[in-house]
Amino acid sequence: MIKNKFNTKKILSFIALLWIASGHFFPIRLSIGEKIVSINAFSEFYLIPIFGIWRIRNEKDPFQKKRLKWMLILFGIYWLILPVLLRKIPVIDGTSTTLTTAYHTIGSIAFFLFFIAVILFGKRADCGWNCTCVFTRETVGFAFRDKTKKGDFWWKLRHLKWILLLLVWAFLIYLILDPEAANATFKRPLYKLILDIYYGTLLLVPLIGHRNICRYACPWSATWAVLNKIGPYKIMADTSKCFNCGICERECDMGIPIQSLIYKENMIDTGECMGCERCVRKCPKDVLTIVDFRDKIPGFNMSYKQRGIRVILGLTFALLPFVLNNTISLYIGLVALYLFLSGLFGYSLFSKIFKNKMHNKKQSI
Repeated sequence: MIKNKFNTKKILSFIALLWIASGHFFPIRLSIGEKIVSINAFSEFYLIPIFGIWRIRNEKDPFQKKRLKWMLILFGIYWLILPVLLRKIPVIDGTSTTLTTAYHTIGSIAFFLFFIAVILFGKRADCGWNCTCVFTRETVGFAFRDKTKKGDFWWKLRHLKWILLLLVWAFLIYLILDPEAANATFKRPLYKLILDIYYGTLLLVPLIGHRNICRYACPWSATWAVLNKIGPYKIMADTSKCFNCGICERECDMGIPIQSLIYKENMIDTGECMGCERCVRKCPKDVLTIVDFRDKIPGFNMSYKQRGIRVILGLTFALLPFVLNNTISLYIGLVALYLFLSGLFGYSLFSKIFKNKMHNKKQSI
């Protein structure tokens, strides 16, 4: 019997990837009334939900199914709803930009809030759960996950992205020192280079896997990698339970040599981990455990989950005072600060008062 060489999922995936890349390299423009519209621009914004639903329906792993659902929810909140409500976000050079671009605009308020989130939660705050690049590659490009390259050679290639890291941070320093000159000379060519690489690597997904840009060419992945190393986020390992089955390394889309790392340091302490938790969840012996700031900063009267939600809400609400020019923005800023600090230290005065009232009420009954 001749095997069917055509994989429908991969064919559809490749067509979708081509369509997304064409919107950047070869925009198809139509004249509608008095407006010129590019019909293939930003096509990932409707392809992500389509392929995301397909991924959820076909995902067998309960945790990854849950993660995908959260990714689509976050996509809707941070990339579709909030950008409509919050039109312009300030940048440190005195300019402003739309929220969809502000998340990864060097020097924007949103960029610095992401910076804090990554320090506390690790790269998963962006690269694992809440980046359009991740959404695209975990949905549209996921059919080519089996093409992910592993091994020592491909692991060494991760250092390529440090070149872009240096360019981005040189631009940030220049932006602080001389914003007018920085914008006039380097802003446009730098972002064009980054976008060319981003859309160009979509075409390489069928050859080297869906997370190729995250591994080799993303300046934000490199920036967050530094924070992964210096922050509290780690994956701890109990090597006494490990029997070298190799499942963790086979599951890792970033090509991390997990087994050698855990035997050397008893943890996966690398900037490359993007927090998908596949290695943790697939390990048959529960060798691996995720650790973040909540394990380092002892909480008081709040649960692990409550702390995480409060920190995320606090960082999200912190955007509002920068875009609202009225007195209510001050109160929103104070609420954001309260949510963030209460989540950070795991203590809520109001929660304590509420619990005391409930306790007294039970005793009186």
